[in-house]
Amino acid sequence: MQEVPHGPGVDLGGRISTLLRKGLIRVRETVREGGRPERTLYEITDDGLATFYAWLRSMLSTPVREFPVFPAAVSFMMVLTPEDVARQLSARATALGEKLAASRAAVKAARSKGLPRLFLLEDEYRQAMMRAEIDWLASVIADLRSEKITWSKDWIRKVAEAVERDPPV
Repeated sequence: MQEVPHGPGVDLGGRISTLLRKGLIRVRETVREGGRPERTLYEITDDGLATFYAWLRSMLSTPVREFPVFPAAVSFMMVLTPEDVARQLSARATALGEKLAASRAAVKAARSKGLPRLFLLEDEYRQAMMRAEIDWLASVIADLRSEKITWSKDWIRKVAEAVERDPPV
């Protein structure tokens, strides 16, 4: 049960303008109720619906390379000490565990009120991804603490020199 991004930093007007310009939506009507500000209601066009169906089918059927921030941070983690990385990853695992518990509770509440599973699949997927990440984090944290994974500036320098002399690819 994900909230649609809104508020500061989300350019909804720009997104609507783009959809209008591309002919994917059109203005259905503009209304004013009482002393409230005027609001515009939009509807999807036939081209918009066709575009949506094509996008949806593609997203469901084709794995794509996504660019979340966390893997980028992992690729630079060696600039911190192994101990610091273990602390940061532990904090992340704790936060994910809390998010997972809250999501499970929300889904359980929705199911108890009769909401069919079909409408909760997105949440189930997110929960599965969180569980997988928590498991991965636990493995890496254990290896950092047992020093199966470790590094130093000198070791990184030696690896870089070896790779420069004999590139692996």
